[in-house]
Amino acid sequence: MEFFRGLQADNTKAYWNVYRALYEASVREPMAELLTGLSAEFGPSRIARPYRDVRFRPDKSPYKTEIYATYNGERAPTPRDCGQSLSVRITLQF
Repeated sequence: MEFFRGLQADNTKAYWNVYRALYEASVREPMAELLTGLSAEFGPSRIARPYRDVRFRPDKSPYKTEIYATYNGERAPTPRDCGQSLSVRITLQF
């Protein structure tokens, strides 16, 4: 979680550009492996993008300091399923 500690201290595009490879290797790839292991039970997933939409937020830091993914299942949703999904979130507490 070295990447997120650094990002928490310097949440800028300059930091992101320098440490993007660290993000890919130590954050995104392990999350993708975890989701692959869970896909047999929960179906396909989607890792959320690391960029924040800062247009309407008081905090203008451009990158998220957590990683998360959602599963929505493979079958067509029924009315009973409305709004149901599984979320996997990893957040560091500093």
